[in-house]
Amino acid sequence: DRFAYCYTDGAEGDFDFLTYNSSTGVAITTEVGIDATMLPQVTQMSSNILDCATINDTKIAMVWIRSQTGAGTTANVTFSMRTNAGALPTGITNRQLDSSISETSHVAVSALENATIAVVWYNSLGQNLSLHLRNANNYLPIANISIDTAVGTSSRIATTALTNGS
Repeated sequence: DRFAYCYTDGAEGDFDFLTYNSSTGVAITTEVGIDATMLPQVTQMSSNILDCATINDTKIAMVWIRSQTGAGTTANVTFSMRTNAGALPTGITNRQLDSSISETSHVAVSALENATIAVVWYNSLGQNLSLHLRNANNYLPIANISIDTAVGTSSRIATTALTNGS
């Protein structure tokens, strides 16, 4: 079995990705740079916020807050899908989901059984929670939904897939 490991690297100022063999603990890939401008070394809470989820044995979904440049500036929520080697699949680009968030925002992602990716984020600037659904097979958006438009100035989120057992 393999697993993906996504992390911010304050020394390099970026967001990186690796895959490991879970039986041996040995890295399958070398460090792959996902976003060289994430700036995790900036002393803002959201500068180190990211999440990744396995879609299937060949794809991984990732979401992160990028481009914090200094106290009081806005940033954005960025989503991407990568191969298990860290490369962008053919025809796929990073997608900006929210262009104006602030220092205490948060993100999370889950891969669902029906090849759907669920990305949720808390925007402390707009004081709202949002959901973005995207098809993992063709990368087309399915829906953008406001979950809560008055959540306040401090929140954290998480998302997980539920099994399709009825």
